[in-house]
Amino acid sequence: MSATMQMRLGPDVVFDLPTLQYDAFKESMEARIATIDTLGGVPTQQHYGWQRTIDLSGVRFPLDQGGVTPLDGLRAMIRSGAAVLMTDSAGHVWGEWVVKSLSVDSSQFVAGNAPARQAWSLSLVCDRE
Repeated sequence: MSATMQMRLGPDVVFDLPTLQYDAFKESMEARIATIDTLGGVPTQQHYGWQRTIDLSGVRFPLDQGGVTPLDGLRAMIRSGAAVLMTDSAGHVWGEWVVKSLSVDSSQFVAGNAPARQAWSLSLVCDRE
């Protein structure tokens, strides 16, 4: 693995320092609980699993960092809906994840309508650990 790599998502997306570096990493886990009404009593709660999410965000400068194409792999993952393996630079396997959303805020346009700055955020949902 590259010395500048932070994470790899599937075979095609590498979060690394020169092209697609994240500046913020937020991990959350939420219990999935359903409320079940009972006849004449207090509703009861039924735990039926959990959901783990990771939110990544960063700012990239496409003119200096490989153009706009590094985000294309994430867009393709959203279209496919497939779960892909995520690993980090230490070799830790995080399990399989699905890309839930990608948001890109492009600004500071130059000749040819190319963005000089892109703030991006990505939300991943764990499919299996």
